[in-house]
Amino acid sequence: MVSLKKKNGSLYFKGEYNTEFIKKAKRLGGRWDRSTNAWVFSEDRESFLLPVIYSIYGTIGAAPPVCVHVEIDMDLFYAEEDTAQQNRIGGFILAKRMSRDSEVLLPEWAFISEGEFCESGGSRNSPCVTWESGTKVRAKIPEVIYEKYKNHDGIRLAEEINREALQTERDYLAKRLAEVDAILIQ
Repeated sequence: MVSLKKKNGSLYFKGEYNTEFIKKAKRLGGRWDRSTNAWVFSEDRESFLLPVIYSIYGTIGAAPPVCVHVEIDMDLFYAEEDTAQQNRIGGFILAKRMSRDSEVLLPEWAFISEGEFCESGGSRNSPCVTWESGTKVRAKIPEVIYEKYKNHDGIRLAEEINREALQTERDYLAKRLAEVDAILIQ
């Protein structure tokens, strides 16, 4: 879930940790505010910030994102942002290992559908996410992220797009477009 609020000439954004967002936020002059657990931007950056948020989270906060269920074959899927300690998709952490002998952790939106992760991976100084051959992970991700990766090996849709969620998003966007049109007419 994401939220974007205006307060005292600033924009406060909260969303799930995402390395892609962090890079773009810094380019827009955003800074992390520990006291509010939010990224803070000057209000004049809103027109630049909204497309960034949407491209990563699939929403700007007022409506839930359209999500899809995907199956990821860990043997085949590789994203440019992967590291030995973390596997990511669209900047979101899909799997991570904190130390060589710790279990691999998945976010609440993902689970192992086949196979398993190895009990240990890497070295003491360089832990690594490792898995048995044939391991597959199911994940619920924003459709905008799936669109970026749909031509990669090892990722496929696990089910059809949720039409009800699409209709909800369409209704929200139509309402928002009417608001923007009203502002532009003034």
